[in-house]
Amino acid sequence: MDLNRMGLDRKDRAHCGAPLHIPWIHPITRAVNTLAPGTITLAIGATSIADLESLWYTERRLMSPLIAQVSKALHVPPKQLIRQGVLSYVEREIRLAGEDISDLREKYLANSPKDLTRRIKSKTVASHPAWEDVIVWENLEAHLRTLRKTLQKLG
Repeated sequence: MDLNRMGLDRKDRAHCGAPLHIPWIHPITRAVNTLAPGTITLAIGATSIADLESLWYTERRLMSPLIAQVSKALHVPPKQLIRQGVLSYVEREIRLAGEDISDLREKYLANSPKDLTRRIKSKTVASHPAWEDVIVWENLEAHLRTLRKTLQKLG
């Protein structure tokens, strides 16, 4: 499991709030933000692939060389490369959030955050760190819902 993706552990990601702000094509975003802070705000909440393509054309002078290189190397048109990259990223995040939730289910032998809360109140489970994990679990579920909605919009 990749708990340290983007430099955040499970608790940090959960406490950032849900849905989390997740950069699109992370290394490129960092490079662009370094060159021109605030010019790109990329989040999972894009309304369509057209929004992402529009952003790509807006920032093409910065991204175009890399996209063109990868597109040429893989023999894939740039629009298809961007679309597949975004879809793959969202699918990966869904899988990772699901793994985190599965870990919590296994750790506490609970089926949901409500079930874990009930177990804490009945003193079946020690309250610390279980209460924090309830918050983490709830945020992970909210994040997962957002990711699934995004996948539906993009797919």
